[in-house]
Amino acid sequence: MAESVLNLRNRKEYLFPLESLPVQAQERHYEQQSSSLSAPAKAALEEVRETPKRKPLDSYTEDERTEISFWRDVIDQWMLYRSQPDKQMNELDQKFVQHMCVENPGIRLSVPTLYRKKKALEEGDLDSVIDRRGKARKGKTDMPAYVKKTFLHYYLVDGGEGHAYSIQKCMEYTEKWAEKNAVNALPLPSYSSFYRVAMAVPEAVRILMREGERAYYNKASAYTRREYESIASNDWWVGDTYTCDTITVGPNGKTHRPYLTAWVDVRSGIFVGWYISFGGNSSQNSIYALRRACLAHGMPNHNVYVDNGREYLTFDFGGRGHRAKKVLANGEQPFEPKTILDYMGVEMKNAIVQNSRAKLVERSFRNVKEHIMRLFPTYTGGSPEEKPEALKKALKRGEIPTDEEFIEKVNKLISGYLNYEPYYGSVPADKGKRRIDVYNEHLEHVRHVREDVLNLMMLRTSKLRKVDREGVYLNIRGQKIWYNSLELHSRFQSQKVYLRYDPDDLSSVRVYREDGSFIMTVPRCELEAEYGATQEEIARQQQLKNRFKRAVQDLAAELLPDAPPEEAAALVSRMAEENLAGPAAARKPKIVELCKFDEEPMAMAVGDIDIFKMNQNSDGGYDDDDFDY
Repeated sequence: MAESVLNLRNRKEYLFPLESLPVQAQERHYEQQSSSLSAPAKAALEEVRETPKRKPLDSYTEDERTEISFWRDVIDQWMLYRSQPDKQMNELDQKFVQHMCVENPGIRLSVPTLYRKKKALEEGDLDSVIDRRGKARKGKTDMPAYVKKTFLHYYLVDGGEGHAYSIQKCMEYTEKWAEKNAVNALPLPSYSSFYRVAMAVPEAVRILMREGERAYYNKASAYTRREYESIASNDWWVGDTYTCDTITVGPNGKTHRPYLTAWVDVRSGIFVGWYISFGGNSSQNSIYALRRACLAHGMPNHNVYVDNGREYLTFDFGGRGHRAKKVLANGEQPFEPKTILDYMGVEMKNAIVQNSRAKLVERSFRNVKEHIMRLFPTYTGGSPEEKPEALKKALKRGEIPTDEEFIEKVNKLISGYLNYEPYYGSVPADKGKRRIDVYNEHLEHVRHVREDVLNLMMLRTSKLRKVDREGVYLNIRGQKIWYNSLELHSRFQSQKVYLRYDPDDLSSVRVYREDGSFIMTVPRCELEAEYGATQEEIARQQQLKNRFKRAVQDLAAELLPDAPPEEAAALVSRMAEENLAGPAAARKPKIVELCKFDEEPMAMAVGDIDIFKMNQNSDGGYDDDDFDY
């Protein structure tokens, strides 16, 4: 890095660290200053001129080691050839050179070359043994070290974390920097020199600095191998959803792409359960697929491994995971009921976001794509580049499989074909066996469950709601479905409850208290009538409401005693009479004060007053209302 200073003439100059210059430039500087060199400077000069260290043999390439071995053999043969008695050495050397040139056509050999190679081998200077013509400056450039590091700063640091400036731009920025800070480095080397500098950056460094930590983790970080040998069948299941690369047609005549939601056994790689849908991905599809897997192979023993999609991180399937809120906006704790996986005794593990390594099920889906989807005439390919030319013709001819045909064929091929393919997983001892045989061979523990019990485990859960006068409702795709019963209406109004239900059978729901205890099963509410209903329907609805009223009355009767007690009015009157008839409590005040009326005397009138005449004139007195104020 250059330092800008002003000289005695007030002109700008640049100072460079001596160690940043090439060795030849350092030697030239010391030779120019040799007359006035201090002892430390002379020591530095000797250090610069120090004989370079010899490289070990294993630091050379295979071809270079072969060349070194060849010259060692040549020198050994030469020494043996020269050991002939009574011969002139010069003559022997010339004959040996001729002999070697005949045996090795194309070799360039002379007597001086033999002496140079012999000296180099004796001194351990293997670089001199190798033919370095055309290699001496391979990968080298006259670019100063500080210019190279500045370029790498723009290439790795400024251009890191997704910015990723091109080599041309980084070279342009380096040139602009040099115009201000390192003028003597201009002009810069060619683009190819900077290209070589960029390509010399180790791949792991380039990915980490230019693409970021996530890309480094996925592409270049140290890989932790998963140990599969100790895993038994059914210990781990991994689930995901695949958008099928095929077009089908539904009952309404509209075309769409199916969705395959599946669970795969980690140990063997077989599909244990799957479900095909046509209306998009949802958590219910995962539950359907898991239910089929449990009925066919038993419940998973320990864990299920899924990604961070909402179809798994929902509050009633596996819990919200990292999406969970500790406190709601109103300050209340979030509602966290027991999940389906909790009922099953299974723990959910979530993959790291965008972790492309751990998706075993995606590799299974790739087999589905390559071995099953390509069998359909409407195969679309996984990308626009893979889209077959025959797809457009198949659609035009109407060769589109129906939803039912697609489901039937995929079910057959997954269960009877993919699950019987050879195992090519991470356990060498199982390679070549059929996947289904690997599953059966390592199946140590099966958790069987009756279908009715499994149905209870896999019921969906609603949010927490208060029981209304109309009952309690489920919100299914924006539509409220009400449930009510005489007992729910009469006993649990205004109480908070939640419902567990089967989306395939909404005729009734199971009602639970907030603490998770079961209350009752409640049917759908019959108190529903269309606008403009007939008199008969209105009368039937009124009869139902009367039944609810009678239920409330019956509950009230349960709360009351069989014989009515004394009426409150009579009870209070009797209490008053008893109080008056009883002995009066003696008064014992601590202070007794005598109070008197204190009034000022009237003013005396002047002269005689005829009281009799005044009474006659008063006419019996007056009221304030007689005066008009």
